[in-house]
Amino acid sequence: MSIFGGMFNSLMNFVSNIFGNGMIDDLDDLAIEEMFESRLAELSAMVTELTPYATQADESYMSLIYNKLEKVPAIELYDGNYEEKLIGLIAEAETLLPDSERSLMKLDKIETDIKDVATQIQTYLKEPTSTLEEAKLWDSKFIKGLNEHIPPHYKKGENMDDVMSEVMLAFRNWSSFAQASIDLYGSQRLINATYEAVIEGDDAMEYMSEILDLNTRANSTFGGDLHEDVIVPYAGFFGSGFFF
Repeated sequence: MSIFGGMFNSLMNFVSNIFGNGMIDDLDDLAIEEMFESRLAELSAMVTELTPYATQADESYMSLIYNKLEKVPAIELYDGNYEEKLIGLIAEAETLLPDSERSLMKLDKIETDIKDVATQIQTYLKEPTSTLEEAKLWDSKFIKGLNEHIPPHYKKGENMDDVMSEVMLAFRNWSSFAQASIDLYGSQRLINATYEAVIEGDDAMEYMSEILDLNTRANSTFGGDLHEDVIVPYAGFFGSGFFF
């Protein structure tokens, strides 16, 4: 039995002992309805508080998809349409009959479902690659950067294709004044990642500029984290909200 069901039964027993059973039926509906409205208001407030986090997670996911970052870890953690889930749960609560004890128990279940969504949101937003900048850097290092493209001067008898020509021109330009940043990231990895990016339609100079900047910031001794941790209210233990 839920805590609210227990409170209701205690209230009814008290009334019965004092006034007799004659008043129970009238009080039943009134007490249940008042308790229902109170619980519904609490759930509505929870959804209102959670909605900005749901929107943040939904927009993060859409941004990753738009930027062709489908292989970063955050994508696998996204359970889908968090804001829509919350709207659906509170809409379900609002359709319940307010003078039914069964409705009170149903509200308890809806509260659990809302907290489950909060935990899903927290799990997603805690993943560093849910942040676009972190996702771009991760993708450059562990997806694009692992597809090896050896510059032709290392491979005798092979001509330089147009993509590699653009990549090496950008690489030489950047190495003339940002060699330390290139060394921090890795020369071959930078060539690999940029080659893949150019194939996808990016400009070599602009891509190198962005990736080297992100990598330098990520490795900075002054707050080098590209991802800001988020604490979502009502999230459960595994989402770091610690409800039980």
